[in-house]
Parts: sequence; structure tokens; C-alpha cells
Amino acid sequence: MKKTISILAMGMLLSLFSETAGHAATQSNSFVGGKTSFYVNNSGSSNTADSGVTSVYTDIYTPDYPTINAKSGSCAWPMITSSIYGATEYVQVGWTDDSQVSQADGVHYFYEINYGSSSSDYQVYSSVGPQANRVHGYRVAKDNTNWNGNFTGTVDGALIASYPGFVGNGVQYYEEIYGYDLTSTSFAGTNTNKAKFSNLRAFVNGSTIYSPALTMYFDRNGGYDDSHYKSNDQTSYLYLWDTRH
Repeated sequence: MKKTISILAMGMLLSLFSETAGHAATQSNSFVGGKTSFYVNNSGSSNTADSGVTSVYTDIYTPDYPTINAKSGSCAWPMITSSIYGATEYVQVGWTDDSQVSQADGVHYFYEINYGSSSSDYQVYSSVGPQANRVHGYRVAKDNTNWNGNFTGTVDGALIASYPGFVGNGVQYYEEIYGYDLTSTSFAGTNTNKAKFSNLRAFVNGSTIYSPALTMYFDRNGGYDDSHYKSNDQTSYLYLWDTRH
């Protein structure tokens, strides 16, 4: 998630924005979750090179939505990343509980794609968000297997946005808190009612990978339990939560 937000209705194009130097100096992010990367041969023509990561999916069960403070937010998402051409590109879809600007207050579905810089970052927010204590399915997928396919972001099969794609070589499944006050802003889930990521899968170079082998990561106050997670197992799942609650 970026720190500056513009919103249009579901499915509409979001205008380009750039982040101010003041925001960059005062805002921060914390994460908990897992990620991995894949070998992708990007040499040759579009007919001979690997297609890379063309889809990522997870079901997310979110308990009651987390505590947030002014000009901060909490979110959860799957993401496709690319470091093939130097600068990191990424595309994600998920939910966010945000209080940064009045138009975004509350829980919304969102889609974000970044082509390697703050000046090439696009965000789309829906007018609605998921119900708490429910499972919702989040997917980013190319609309074809070519290099020039669009990345579509859907929640429970409903389109949030679609933008021109890139060749992906990594996936991430994370919760995130961001903004000006991470001390009073929480990850989703508590010690007694954890968030759950299940049915994790990625489509890579033409093959589906169930429960990709993940490297787990957490910042301060982020908790995870991967004891129920096993690579190549369709029944695997992760628990994520905020250790302060």
C-alpha cells in the first residue's frame, strides 16, 4: 500500500499520483506474512520466454477489523512482484481499513499496481469492503498468458480493476499496517481470533503451484503460525495476527 490515496468508483481508472517528500519522511509500513520467488527465463521473444507468474490467489478469513488511528491503515492482500528488470514492480488486490483521507474512511476492497516508481503507481478503491468474520477470495491474474496481458484484480470473482501487466517472478501473502501511527494501528487478528490465509496458490510458467514454499517475515507486533502450512499441499494455511491483542 502507498501512503497517498485517490479514489474512484469500482472498476474506474485511477489517476496518476506522486508522493510528497514530507509523506515519505513521516510515514512507515510494517508487515507480517510470507513470500517467495521463482526462476523465470525472460530472454528471447515473447513466444519463447517464460510467462512468469500470471496468477496469485488466496482465501482470507478476517476477524473483526483492526484498530486504526488517524492517517493510518491496515490491510491484507496477495501480490505478484517482479525484479527482472531492476526496479521492483508489483500488483496486489485485497481489503484495507483506512483513515488517511475522509473519502477512504472505512473498509474497502482495493487494487494497486506499481511499475517501479512512486510516479507510476495506480490505486483503485471499491465503494464496498468485505464482511468481517467471513472468508473472501482474492485473485490477481493476467487475462492472457502473453507479456502484454492485463493484470485483473478480483474479489470473490468481482472485478476491482485491470491494468497492463508485466512479467512477474515472485508472490507475497501479507498483512500490512501503514501510515503515521503504527503504535495505535493494528494488524488484523488477535491472539485468540487469528486471521487465516488458506488455498494459497500461484500460476507460474504455465503450471499451478499449490501452497508455494514461503519465507516467513514479520515486523514488530506481527505474529504468524505456519505450523499448518506445507508446500504443495492444497489444505495448507497460515495464521496471522497482532501480538498486542
